[in-house]
Amino acid sequence: MSGVEAGAASPARLRDSPPAGLLIATLSVVALTVAVLQTAVVPILGVISHQLHASPVDVSWAVTANLLAAAASTPLLGRLADLHTKKRLLLAVLAVVLAGSLLAAMTSSLPLLITARVLQGASFSLYPIGISILREELPPGRLLSAMAVISGVLGFGGGAGLVITGVLMRGDASYHRVFWFTAIFSAVVIVAVAVVVPS
Repeated sequence: MSGVEAGAASPARLRDSPPAGLLIATLSVVALTVAVLQTAVVPILGVISHQLHASPVDVSWAVTANLLAAAASTPLLGRLADLHTKKRLLLAVLAVVLAGSLLAAMTSSLPLLITARVLQGASFSLYPIGISILREELPPGRLLSAMAVISGVLGFGGGAGLVITGVLMRGDASYHRVFWFTAIFSAVVIVAVAVVVPS
């Protein structure tokens, strides 16, 4: 950090803020959550159809409902992030995502699974909220590289979600495994955000 960048932040802000690298790493994991939740369900649609004795068309709503919920909620949650404490909203969205993952992991009902995927659709707002936090906490000289890192993780996470699903579904596994994984991952991310992200 240059002298000019350090001077842009007040001493109180510097004392309250976590190290930039730790904040970037934490928000990168948040972005990873978005990508994993988006792609992890795609390879198991056939498994869900078989195990729930539902048609492929009906099961495809697990993806469609997720995307529709994301399109509806992301602008609203982004606006709320501008009006309220971003950390609090970030934790609230992660809590909704965790609730959706737990519901999907425990249910064997297709309507409830689709409802769970609607709740998980809120995850799409995590990325823009994370970027907003970076804009407030990092000096301009560090911001572009931090955004590049998080965007890269978002792209990497899509592939990672497919790989993780493949590992979890080896053998004659239940689709519930994937959602138990997303639930545990979301819980870990909530703890990381609560500890690292400043208020």
